[in-house]
Amino acid sequence: MIPLPPLPIFRDWYIFYQAGQAMTHGISPYRVEGFINPVQVAWLLSFTTWMPFSVWVPVMICLSFILIVLLAKKRSHWILLSFPFVFGLSMGSLDAFLWVPARLLGGWGLSLLTLKPQLGLLLIPLQLVEWWRQRNWREIISFSFSCLLLWGIPTLIQPLWIKDWLTALPPMSTRTTVAASIAGFSALTGFIWLYILLFVIVLVVLLISKSRSFYVAAMFSPSIWPSDWIICAEFATWRFTLLSWFLVPTGLSPNGAQFYWLLGLLVWMEQNPGTVHKFFKKLKQLSVSLRPDIR
Repeated sequence: MIPLPPLPIFRDWYIFYQAGQAMTHGISPYRVEGFINPVQVAWLLSFTTWMPFSVWVPVMICLSFILIVLLAKKRSHWILLSFPFVFGLSMGSLDAFLWVPARLLGGWGLSLLTLKPQLGLLLIPLQLVEWWRQRNWREIISFSFSCLLLWGIPTLIQPLWIKDWLTALPPMSTRTTVAASIAGFSALTGFIWLYILLFVIVLVVLLISKSRSFYVAAMFSPSIWPSDWIICAEFATWRFTLLSWFLVPTGLSPNGAQFYWLLGLLVWMEQNPGTVHKFFKKLKQLSVSLRPDIR
């Protein structure tokens, strides 16, 4: 096992870098302490780790900036200034390298999200159902073929890697109790599988209702980190940025990241102002009807 140094920042960057170098030298990336991603991640990174770590990290950070700008465009500054993005880069997050292609490159890009299942579950089912309803067989075939290549080739070369990957994964209970979503409340209430069931129900409802609101699914995700909330890059506003930093103290407390689901709620409210207005209008009417008639 390749141990981790006591780095105050760039911890995950170091893990990814060491995993890539391990692949270059013919060593299993799962010998790197903390590496819990599919082997394809280490294989792809192995083509970049010829650079010194001191150079590699700034390059990865710059590429993350560029990808976010390509996706968010005029909203880029709000997500670049947000806590999820800053925190992700300070530790080491590959989210931009997976999420942005998934949003911009159709089926070929969507397949990359299978390399981070906790994000893939938020978008892949919704996107595939949308393409199916549109009879967009081209994108569905592209996704299926790229997944076959992405997962099939490593399995043919090293059939046992999936076993090593599953062994390296932490228990679902560990991930759920620190989830940056409503599922994080399981740390306080228990009933972890109840929160997982709730996530499944929400996802099914979104699929049936033809909704594309993946950020609603993220609110209930049993395995999402604060840095993963860059998935809202396309919809980020100054309110999103402000709220993300306001929630920092809760995320730094033991098992306190569950309040990050408010970011998803904020995005939903901003994307559905008419529904929000009707809700508060009916709420006001209800309060008036319940108010005692004082004469």
